[in-house]
Formats: sequence, C-alpha cells, structure tokens
Amino acid sequence: MVSRQSGTGSSKLLQRSYWSQSSRSDFEDGAYGYRPRRSAVDAVKQVHRLVCRGYTDVVDADLSKYFDTIPHSDLLKSVARRIVDRKVLRLIKLWLKVPVEERDGKGTRHMSGGKSSTRGTPQFRPS
Repeated sequence: MVSRQSGTGSSKLLQRSYWSQSSRSDFEDGAYGYRPRRSAVDAVKQVHRLVCRGYTDVVDADLSKYFDTIPHSDLLKSVARRIVDRKVLRLIKLWLKVPVEERDGKGTRHMSGGKSSTRGTPQFRPS
C-alpha cells in the first residue's frame, strides 16, 4: 500500500522507462505535459508567442475523473504495443493494482485501488 505522496518514485521510474524505449513522435509538437525537456514555463512562453502573433482563441479542457475510469486491460494492451520489456510491463501492471491510502481534510482514511481494481490509475500528488 502506498500513500498519494510515496508513489512518485514508481511513477518517475515508469516515465523514464517509457521515454527510453518509445518514440517521442507519438505526441503533438505543441504538447508540454509529461514531455522531457519541456516545462510549464515553456508552455506559457509558447502561449505568449502565439498571442503576439495574433492568435486569440483559447481552448481549455479539464478531464475530471478521467484517470479514475481508464480500463486496465485496454491500457496494458496499448502500452504492450510500445514496451516489449516484460519486467517493465509487469511493474506497470503491479502499479495499476496498488492500493492507495488517502486522508481527507478531517483526517479520515480512504482506500482505493487494490488487486480487485480493473479501472483507474493511481494519481500520486502531494497533499
């Protein structure tokens, strides 16, 4: 079991493995999230450049609860098309099944995930 804060190391390991094995061409050139050598500051600078060139429309999307609904089987099939290392695939499968403990503002403990989980990905974030 992990808390939301302690899952960051596993997530970073999986990201490094993915970036070392996959093609960066899968991503749109304008994407900045989870991209190596790109930051939020880079994204803001690009927006500024576009505004200066006369672009005025902005599209913002918030996929609320999206990561809570991703089917594990579909995700694993998709990942297996890109990553052939069985040990990394096993680590990803284990990561999807990890029980996660959270505490709300009142300190009440909430559990999610676990072996019986078939949907959703752990979303580790600092509290």
